[in-house]
Amino acid sequence: DGIRDYKVTGVQTCALPISIVECTNLLMLDVSYNGILVINGIESLVNLKCLNAAYNKLTQLDPLKACVMLERLEVQGN
Repeated sequence: DGIRDYKVTGVQTCALPISIVECTNLLMLDVSYNGILVINGIESLVNLKCLNAAYNKLTQLDPLKACVMLERLEVQGN
């Protein structure tokens, strides 16, 4: 897949879009200002460098342990 950046904000989804977890070359993901409860599936995004998951409803970040390339993480407002 050639997608490197993906943004879906303010749509009030409660989970990551299922199609996004198939984008293994993704570098930047912005899912801020939604209603996301869990980020299951994000562990497949092994090349992810930047994640903005601010202002959601996240209570745990355990799936991010697999994102070893992550350089920037925004999770304020959860």
